[in-house]
Amino acid sequence: MRLRRILSNAVTPFVLLVVTGCSGGSGTTSDDADSGDSSVVSDHVSSESEDGSFETADAEAPPVAPPHCGDGVLDPEEECDDGNRLDGDGCDWLCRLGLGEPVDSTPDPSVGDLQRDLSWTPVVPSLPEGATISPQSLRLVWTGSAYATVWNVSSVDPDGVRWEDAQFHLFDRLGHPIVPDWTYHYPDRGFGSLDLAWSGRLFGLVWCTGRGEDRDYVLSAMILDAVGKPLVGPFTLVEDPGGCPATVSWDGEAFAAVWNSDQGGGIGITRFDELGSIVVVVPGVYEPTGTGLTAWSASSSAATVTVFREYPPGRPEQGRLRWIVTGADGRPLRPPAELGPIVGAPAAIGWGGHHFAIVFDDGTEDTGGFQLALLDANGFLLGPTRPVLHVHARWSVALAWGAGGWAIAYDDYLHLGIHLLRTDATGTLIGAEDTADPGMEPTGYLAMAFDGEGFGILLDVPGGPEGLLFTRYIVVP
Repeated sequence: MRLRRILSNAVTPFVLLVVTGCSGGSGTTSDDADSGDSSVVSDHVSSESEDGSFETADAEAPPVAPPHCGDGVLDPEEECDDGNRLDGDGCDWLCRLGLGEPVDSTPDPSVGDLQRDLSWTPVVPSLPEGATISPQSLRLVWTGSAYATVWNVSSVDPDGVRWEDAQFHLFDRLGHPIVPDWTYHYPDRGFGSLDLAWSGRLFGLVWCTGRGEDRDYVLSAMILDAVGKPLVGPFTLVEDPGGCPATVSWDGEAFAAVWNSDQGGGIGITRFDELGSIVVVVPGVYEPTGTGLTAWSASSSAATVTVFREYPPGRPEQGRLRWIVTGADGRPLRPPAELGPIVGAPAAIGWGGHHFAIVFDDGTEDTGGFQLALLDANGFLLGPTRPVLHVHARWSVALAWGAGGWAIAYDDYLHLGIHLLRTDATGTLIGAEDTADPGMEPTGYLAMAFDGEGFGILLDVPGGPEGLLFTRYIVVP
């Protein structure tokens, strides 16, 4: 059915890789899938110095950025500055008095519509009895020939001890496994999050774990080849980063891992290359004034943009959505800027080859809904934040760029189903569709990627026997 048109890290713990799946399916891996450089020593981290320490960027404050609109300071060239870049609040996105100029709501007719190509399909083999999947930060990656994802598997052994493992899964456009899954067992640590990025040649896998009963965190990483075979690591990125979760993206030269603390520890960034060499560690990219940070990030070749929500102490109802831009040295290029209010609602960021997009639910019941902000490759806002649709998400929203436009998947707050929006490059809505199959009302965490032909959507179904489900929409004229 076509969418209806709507025009308005170096620790070496014991590693256990367990084959849990079987080969099969109609997909193929990339041409160089078996030609990864397996000569790389598993625990090599070239950034380790002679005394065993790692080079960490000085904790001194970054250079003061020039004044800019949205920093909350009234500068001579500004008519106003209310600390955000939103229209409609009396001070517009260019810091001019007024409500802002109306945006063009005419969709680009050259952007293709979407058509359902696959019903919801289980992509995870049967789990042991009592085992559950906990995605934490669910990510779907397209390599050019296959989809890849990772998740936590939690269970209880015969002695009653709970354990958590990380599992990697590679599958084709129809959800069929391409190579056997592998499972990474990290004893005596509980996984706090997992995330995966693709460099165009290799995967960077990042996770945050707790250290037994004392719960000190460790941020770790591993390099995988095109079919998910571990090549480098695991290695430590940061000892006791202060909290989880962590996310990772590829910036063209290195993997950029961003972590944040829900205990007021701020946001830090570590960049590491395809050999597992740590390039830079900046533990204090941003020190918050409040607590409750939850971050997402994406990278261009010029910058890494991290989006986070921040709550003043004791006032969760005053949560704000901000973004910060960091360069190749891991330091902020300018102070954080604010997009607007967000109260417990999900957000996502994506890189579209030419610009970033941030989609968020502003949490305003009467007049709000999904908003889309576009940033250039250097992290500068390109225009006013645009309303997409007056709908709200309960748990998760996913964003991906492809075929000249954006796709946004979200779990509907009221109807407890998964829905899909399609916009053009400017964020103008083209269409919307309910993705539920007959008799099914799925809800949970989402991830999405564009595979050159269509958008694949991955869904975690809490408590469901299937664990992860996959569906796909192709782009049609």
